Amino acid sequence: MNSSYVAIERVDEETFDESWQRFKHSSGLSFTDCTSMTLMDELETRHVFTFDQHFRDAGYRQIR
Repeated sequence: MNSSYVAIERVDEETFDESWQRFKHSSGLSFTDCTSMTLMDELETRHVFTFDQHFRDAGYRQIR
């Protein structure tokens, strides 16, 4: 939990609601993916370490 490489972000009600809206209007995305994308948008982060194609399809830069 104390790392200079990883930040833990808490999901507040506003972020949860926005993630839920994204989830309802997506096709094939999990709620977890939608929440991650919402947080990434809030933090203005476009790079993601993942093997999940959905992030690249949504316009994020996938780093493997």
